[in-house]
Amino acid sequence: MADSLVGKRKNPGHNSQTGGLWSLFPREDMYRVAYLHGSPILHLLAVEDCVLTTDATGVVRVWRRLENSLEEEKTLNAHHDEVLSLVTDGVFIASVGADRVVNIYDRTTRDIVIRAELPFRPSLCSLIQGDLVVADRDDFSLHWFAVAKGLVEKCVITGHQARVVGVIPLGRGDVLSGDCMGRFFITPHPRVSGTMEAPFMLLKGSSSDPPKPVTIVSNSTATAFVVCGTDRVTRVFQSSSRRRLFQVNDTLSKWQQVPESSTINLRENVIFKQSATRQYIQPCFDPSGRFLAVPLANNISIYHVEKKARINRLAETESARFIALAILPVPDRGGVGTEDYQPLLLAIEHQSPRLCVFCDDPPADPTMRDTGVGAAKPKDAVPESTAGCAKAVISTTMGDIWVDLFPQKCPKTVDNFARLARSGYYNGNIFHRVIRDFMIQSGDPTGTGTGGVSADGVPFADEFDSELTHNKPFVLSMANRGPDTNTSQWFVTVASCPWLNWKHTVFGAVSQESSKNVARQLSCVETDRSTDKPVKEVRVVSVTVM
Repeated sequence: MADSLVGKRKNPGHNSQTGGLWSLFPREDMYRVAYLHGSPILHLLAVEDCVLTTDATGVVRVWRRLENSLEEEKTLNAHHDEVLSLVTDGVFIASVGADRVVNIYDRTTRDIVIRAELPFRPSLCSLIQGDLVVADRDDFSLHWFAVAKGLVEKCVITGHQARVVGVIPLGRGDVLSGDCMGRFFITPHPRVSGTMEAPFMLLKGSSSDPPKPVTIVSNSTATAFVVCGTDRVTRVFQSSSRRRLFQVNDTLSKWQQVPESSTINLRENVIFKQSATRQYIQPCFDPSGRFLAVPLANNISIYHVEKKARINRLAETESARFIALAILPVPDRGGVGTEDYQPLLLAIEHQSPRLCVFCDDPPADPTMRDTGVGAAKPKDAVPESTAGCAKAVISTTMGDIWVDLFPQKCPKTVDNFARLARSGYYNGNIFHRVIRDFMIQSGDPTGTGTGGVSADGVPFADEFDSELTHNKPFVLSMANRGPDTNTSQWFVTVASCPWLNWKHTVFGAVSQESSKNVARQLSCVETDRSTDKPVKEVRVVSVTVM
């Protein structure tokens, strides 16, 4: 029933007072504009008239709303390591990081007003009725702190035996928590330390391998909540009874035309594998709690919770894989000065620094939507060593792959590749990782996938450009272990891989049809399924840069 599509609105106007069927979510399929955070965004939070984004470096960026657009307000170096959670209860805003630091932010100024260091390793935090709940990554206990008293610890609740993935209010003082093994607990809002009552399994599946939760999200009225599972099914529950209202099935078995080896399948496997270690997929309710937006593999679907029906789909024409959503409704100012305001749906992509904004207006020019605000880094002068580095030929035991290089947009990366190639560093390297209909990877003299050094002996920074993406196949890109860890390894794609955008530096493109055929044939060689290494070695004979 949840997959039905009811009629579209006849009246495009918004009426936040009536809570009409189309009052709080935008309707335009394409995002209107995107702002760049600077590094891939991990968390997204909308609070009143602003938006907060975080990344793996500990930065919290605040964006102020300007009618139907955003403006960067401030950047806070909130943590010295990855931000694990960014949450609000409508009164307070809080974040917790891998550096064991908890921050409480002023809701009006968005400045840090309380900062405390935890004596344990956290995994996430939640705000419930003025209390901050922090989950312990090691013993899985829940620590409750009184925010108004300066983060004084109230109690510690035990019971979970695996990493906690969510803590939400259920209404009437009850609290629901769930862990990555699928065990859920319901406890009254605690006042003293203790142990939770008997757990229960909320997600149903095969007895041998039931689905596990990766995200738990409640609506603002605590009348409904959502659980996203490892089986790629989003389940919507009524809070009071814990009865399942409906579910949204995003498994690839739904799409008979999509083969298991498709790039969509490869991308989804990566996303849900990463979801096992951090909060990743994030649906959002609108402020009324009656509507739900769910990021799916090929669109953003909007559901009417009470009707258990899908009422719209956004982003069907976008190549991006959106993973987290938030809503900025029309400001409640009694209708004064908000006539031109529209509800804004905020969305972040998998492994991308882009904060995308959907509203009721289409983009004036779809090719000019990325503003670059917040991410512009001055380009260094093109190194002299990249002179004459416009092309390269990668000679392999299966044929030659000619590529065009981009020294103007990726000077450091091209310089590194050229210097290593000219020194003979790549000669004899095997293709140590080959995945059919995805990519071929080399550049590691050890052949293990863990070796290789840069021309200078140290890792160097990523060089991203909005014009250089993995949206089309046959690009030459850098392999890495995370942000700014480039050394010597590179790969050539043989399919569209947009989920790699803003994660790997694109510094070249295959230039000839014959070369594309070589790359395509190389990607189809027989491999060891456990390692993706070709059964029969394929080697780089030489790399010539010219």
